[in-house]
Amino acid sequence: MSSIKRQYNAVVSQAKKGVPGFADAYAKFIEKATIEQSSKSLLVNYSRSLAYIAIHFNRPPHLVSVEEINSYLYRMMVHEQCSLTYFKHAVFALRYWFRLFNMEDKAIQMPPVKKEKKLPVVLSKQECKELFKSPRPLKHRFLLAFAYAGGLRINELRLLKITDVDVQRSQVHIRLGKGKKDRYVGLSKFIARKLPLYMQEVLFVRVCRSMLAGNE
Repeated sequence: MSSIKRQYNAVVSQAKKGVPGFADAYAKFIEKATIEQSSKSLLVNYSRSLAYIAIHFNRPPHLVSVEEINSYLYRMMVHEQCSLTYFKHAVFALRYWFRLFNMEDKAIQMPPVKKEKKLPVVLSKQECKELFKSPRPLKHRFLLAFAYAGGLRINELRLLKITDVDVQRSQVHIRLGKGKKDRYVGLSKFIARKLPLYMQEVLFVRVCRSMLAGNE
């Protein structure tokens, strides 16, 4: 279990046990988020933020005034120097929570969250070559190049199947990406040329493992 997961479990458990009324309210939150098929990351980030707020005030967030919430957020940003990501999760979680308890007036009084405008880091051809050569196994080099060329996230690459790669149309079908949405990305000519080599190595490794397993 990762440290983030352990931290999430610990703080939520502490809030459910120590804050009067939070356990029942939290169960309602989980029920709604599950029915809406919210992502696991949303549940983790929102739950952690809401639990911290509940512990701080010793009552569920919907029983905390807007003025108290704003003071809490100000202290977190200025004095404890929390990250913009934590601030964003806290605000979004509070909006969700207030609407859950039919408190739209409180939800709209939450501070705005400005979107960061960052330019992507674009590697040069030489930097790309050095990056893709760094792993020793061909399989790892290929997957690294595949992910970079298509702009794939780690989980998208992990769930990718060979049938999702359409060499004839030069496209890749990404299933259930961010926001549980499918999309298509382009397949580079370099990746298309190297794909047979990758498949040969994967097949070779599988055959070797099968032979080793049979000799045990």
